Amino acid sequence: MNYIKTDFVPHPCHIYARSPASPCGALIKVHAEILLHKSSTEMVNMKRNNFGSIRELPSGRFQVRYRDSHGIERTAKTPANKPLTFTTRTTARKYLVNLESDMQRGKTTGSTATGTELLRDRVEKYIIGARLTKGKLRATTSEIYIGSAKDFIYQTVDGICLGDLPIKSITRADVRRWHFALESKCKSGVRVIKPKAHPARIWARQNGIAVPIRGTLPKSVLDSWIAAGAPITKIIKPIPSGQTRLAQAYRLLRAVLNVAVDDDLIAANPCRIKGADTVKAMERNIATPDQVAQLAVSVPQRYSAAVILAAYSSMRHSELFGLQRKHINTKENSITIEHQLSTGKCESKMFAPTKTDSSMRTVEIPADLMFILESHMQRFTAADPESLVFTTPSGLPITRDRRKWFDGAKNRCGITIKLSWHDLRHTGQTTAMQRGATLKDLQRRAGQATERAAKIYLHGSSTRDRVIADAMSPDVEMCLDLMNQFKEKSMT
Repeated sequence: MNYIKTDFVPHPCHIYARSPASPCGALIKVHAEILLHKSSTEMVNMKRNNFGSIRELPSGRFQVRYRDSHGIERTAKTPANKPLTFTTRTTARKYLVNLESDMQRGKTTGSTATGTELLRDRVEKYIIGARLTKGKLRATTSEIYIGSAKDFIYQTVDGICLGDLPIKSITRADVRRWHFALESKCKSGVRVIKPKAHPARIWARQNGIAVPIRGTLPKSVLDSWIAAGAPITKIIKPIPSGQTRLAQAYRLLRAVLNVAVDDDLIAANPCRIKGADTVKAMERNIATPDQVAQLAVSVPQRYSAAVILAAYSSMRHSELFGLQRKHINTKENSITIEHQLSTGKCESKMFAPTKTDSSMRTVEIPADLMFILESHMQRFTAADPESLVFTTPSGLPITRDRRKWFDGAKNRCGITIKLSWHDLRHTGQTTAMQRGATLKDLQRRAGQATERAAKIYLHGSSTRDRVIADAMSPDVEMCLDLMNQFKEKSMT
């Protein structure tokens, strides 16, 4: 190759080549990178290193540093101006790539790019109030959301932590991988808890013997316990599988990403797993009238009316034990529900709003049940209209941890099936259905916001199946008569 024309003196430090596009044969200067055939991959890496870098901290997490539009080196931070670190180098690299892309398009706000906002920050904003629906979350709902985020969304599973990923980098594959890893850990079981009380005290309560909550046990009780063989009661507590909480976390994740879609941060919601937001409701045991009557007799007298009311009014635990004297209309045989007893530790007040707007309702009850309730109020409820209808002997509200008398009554009645207090609500709904209530009737009576929620409380029974079968007898007989007629016609 001829590099130099006769009338041209080249610079000794430059390299020249003849341009094939120049008819005059002009010389052009060739960059060293072209002569060295530097690969495009190396160029990209150089560009990425020029923009930012990733370093591993002593804690094992990874930190991102980058240069802003003015060339000033900065450390990645959250919208709250707190240090931002990542669990894996891959996650940090994704953040860096998205950050550079956003800065090139001019989509930067403050120290963090809009598109690189972490899912963790979006979840926190959602709980505070950045939602697509108006209204403030109840304290108990916020508590559930915070627990779901901490135990599921912020957890590192299978090498991925969704909470540390930028919103725009989360893919459907990431969500499926996260959900599959958590679902594989959802296993139910049981554990044996050692009671804190003396075995004789527990035995006495289970057998209806009045003993103090604490202090020295009477010698007669100890002698009776020893004569019975000194039984030791084991408390077996079921360990939930976690499927329900995982479904709650998935619904929270989907809701947060729906807000991101509405804010034009992402084009589509990556939460597309069918059935991940629901858990199949287990079939519950329904108490028979005989069992309800036994329980009402076995519990202390101040709680007898509560057992019967729970079984035939379809009220929630918090609604029933949040009733005040002013809510009972003895003339109309009805009960007004306008609030519920606070159940969350984060709630400082005694009463909380109802679960949904549909839960504010008037429940009609039979006249016989109102007679029992009125008798109860005459004996155990103060005359003040604001007084609670049901309280402990010391006048305290009946929260879930003050309802151990119900478990003792079940043991004394010899009820072996798993029957919780909430199952009495299911009993009321099933009884109403068997008496001809429609789905809308049941939805209103139980204070359910949707028909789907109302259907969960419907259960069949062998007795009702017999009634249904007998009711279909005329239809079957008509079908058989028609079949015989068709046979006779075909033979002629």
